[in-house]
Amino acid sequence: MVLTAPATAPAHGTWIVSFLASRPFGGRRRPWYAEDFRNRVDAIRHFTPLQGGNPAPGTPEAGIVFDPGPGAGAGTLARARPVDTATEAVALIRELLDLLHIQIQSLENDVTVRGSVVTGMLHVGTEREGPFFGPALSRARTLARNRVLPSRITVQDGIIGRLRADASLWTGDHDLRAELDLFDRMSARDETGLHYIDYLGAGFGDVDRDSPRYTDVLRRHKRFVEAGLSGMSGSAAGPYGWLKSYHNACIDRDVSRSVWSHDRQERHRAMVRTLTPLRIT
Repeated sequence: MVLTAPATAPAHGTWIVSFLASRPFGGRRRPWYAEDFRNRVDAIRHFTPLQGGNPAPGTPEAGIVFDPGPGAGAGTLARARPVDTATEAVALIRELLDLLHIQIQSLENDVTVRGSVVTGMLHVGTEREGPFFGPALSRARTLARNRVLPSRITVQDGIIGRLRADASLWTGDHDLRAELDLFDRMSARDETGLHYIDYLGAGFGDVDRDSPRYTDVLRRHKRFVEAGLSGMSGSAAGPYGWLKSYHNACIDRDVSRSVWSHDRQERHRAMVRTLTPLRIT
């Protein structure tokens, strides 16, 4: 199902494609969760303004949300936004911001999201009605299945090189340095060098790290990871072991940074009291 208003466009071209698979905590296939996830993704399909607020009047619909095809499973969607078009602004950073917001909103509803972001050729149909196919969708699906941990959205190898070389991926009047700074702030790299969206580290901007919303997300994330670790050992616990390390590292980083706040002694003690119990042991 296509979740967008019709728009005339080439039947195929270069697109940023995001492949997303959601899963409720505990793997329970609640009847409502897949449609709820679809609605949540659709609500953010106009793409996140970098400075808040709504897109300016007349801003073109920048992308589409669609079913990635037979066998994808409940709660699985793909998003695509065009590159190198004369009539539509496109920005890689905006897509990553959207995905960051989708991950946080999903965690707040006890749903995790894993997926991938790639660039490449995609067939969309002249009115964007599909069928949807092409190397970008195949690559995104393969990356999500083979190199993505539960609750992590991975960014294709080489996308930084594409960002450096292709100004059509930049945001408005940003220069390359501004784009790379934004990318660095919202992403991290694992031990293999693969970039992923740093949803716990970057998902709350400059809000207080002991705020109720942030600690609630940490509490839900802790419950999800502990459930995944339960009854597992050795290599079977690998993905959740990585998520445990990621979770705890985010808390340790927040506590460490609190030392440098203006009222650092009391602030630091408050952060320790609030965040330490949320570590996964």
